[in-house]
Amino acid sequence: EKTSAPVRWWDWTSVVLLFLLLQTIASRLVATTWTPFLYLTQTAAYMAFAVGVALGYSHFSARVTRWLSLAYMVIMLPLQWTLMIDQDTSLEEQLMSVAGRLYFSSSDFFARRPVDDPIFFVVVMTFTFWFISSWASFALVRKQNYLGAVIPSAIGILIIQNYDRVASGRIWFIAFFAFMALLLLGRLHFLQNRKAWRERRVFLSPDNSLELSSSMAVAAALLILVSWTVPA
Repeated sequence: EKTSAPVRWWDWTSVVLLFLLLQTIASRLVATTWTPFLYLTQTAAYMAFAVGVALGYSHFSARVTRWLSLAYMVIMLPLQWTLMIDQDTSLEEQLMSVAGRLYFSSSDFFARRPVDDPIFFVVVMTFTFWFISSWASFALVRKQNYLGAVIPSAIGILIIQNYDRVASGRIWFIAFFAFMALLLLGRLHFLQNRKAWRERRVFLSPDNSLELSSSMAVAAALLILVSWTVPA
């Protein structure tokens, strides 16, 4: 007897909302200007997001997807780090230079000496954003796990905000992040309800769907504006 393959979940709106959410936290880190080449974290988040979405949509087991994600990370991130090296040299020389600088920076860090080379911080951040972005996209597409997709990046943006409070206007990154998170929550809730409505044979026209989506966006925007504008 043949068994049918499991139905793969996909929703463009949810995927785009999560992408914007993850790029918001990456942009928040870049806005700190703590060190050069922080823009590489945005690239790492983008690549990890694509990998996580593809693996989440696939039929691979969770164990296989973890190893595949690790393999992509081992290949892609070192190539990104070479962008911090003189581009006139060969790729082999660039990789060797990255390895050497990481070795000396790590030695200074574990010896509790000041680390002047920005490559150490950039490497740690690209690792971190790879794990956050790949896990979030995988959790959304494979399991529709809202908390798994949002909580790690929410913790990350709060930590960044806590250590970078020089410009008060940057707190609006958190406002936009919360807006995207609320929209994603509303979208997933709507999809769950729509499935239940179909099982009960409740008709929902495209106009009604658009109206519900617009209402969710307006409600989320009002909630964020009220939260950010009332006195402390």
